[in-house]
Amino acid sequence: MSINQPAISVADVLTAFQGSIKLNLKIMRDYYGLVSLEVMPDRFSQLSLTINGKPSTIHLPSDDIVGASAFVDRSWDPAKPKLFAKVAQSCPEGIVLVDVGANVGLFSRQCLSLISNIAATFCYEPHPGNFELLTRNISGVPNANLFRKGLSNGSGNLVFYEDPNNVGNYSLNAAAMPATYRESVVEMLDASSQEILWLSYDKPVFYKSDTQGHDELIATSLSEQFWRRVKVGVFELWRIGGKTYDRNRFVSILDSFPYKVFQSKPTVNVGSSSVIEYLSGTDGAFDDLVLWR
Repeated sequence: MSINQPAISVADVLTAFQGSIKLNLKIMRDYYGLVSLEVMPDRFSQLSLTINGKPSTIHLPSDDIVGASAFVDRSWDPAKPKLFAKVAQSCPEGIVLVDVGANVGLFSRQCLSLISNIAATFCYEPHPGNFELLTRNISGVPNANLFRKGLSNGSGNLVFYEDPNNVGNYSLNAAAMPATYRESVVEMLDASSQEILWLSYDKPVFYKSDTQGHDELIATSLSEQFWRRVKVGVFELWRIGGKTYDRNRFVSILDSFPYKVFQSKPTVNVGSSSVIEYLSGTDGAFDDLVLWR
């Protein structure tokens, strides 16, 4: 080897490590039974959170998507929590955060890290494994209400579909699944019964829904009174079949927000008709719609 051979830099090593993390996690998960990663976020991370005066670790799933990305990036889809934090600056009276399809709590945790005036947090996650990590990541936060249940237009048990490689892709709609998936049964709450809890605080509501094809049905199960209270919201909209919801009611909800942008085109304000046109497709694509007033 030549003595003039360039040295390998720390940046080179980190780049190689980040490139292999998904494979390493898969090996540790599939061959060694790794369930989750416990990480202490640094103070610059949106996942950093102090609970009861002490920095709190975060528990990440060992999947190929959510856990791997959050571990490497030290955040998860950070743009939306930042927007929520910006809007919260105009709400000195405090806000109520509602997280439907909370998964392991990364979105709520980032909002709790960035927003100081959250009066109460409501998280709904029906999958037992995700809920266990959600509890570890949010438990101890004042007025954090965690439910191991999903939301729908009625209460009861429903079939739940699970992507084995992506804990963020669990759904009540089989059309959201890859070719190979798992099935279980989860308990649902009537969304209209829960809005009573949210509205009882008499504060602006910040609403996020991420249910892989069920968002529209949940949204149209909530009252006009509730939607008038929502200051900013997010729907994850999937172009898949098998969805049943009141389309006119959903358009009415969309029309009540003057600002609507798809995350893929954050500078383009769209009309309700454009949203419905997007939803008419069945190619399996999805995009987040952010709305605010």
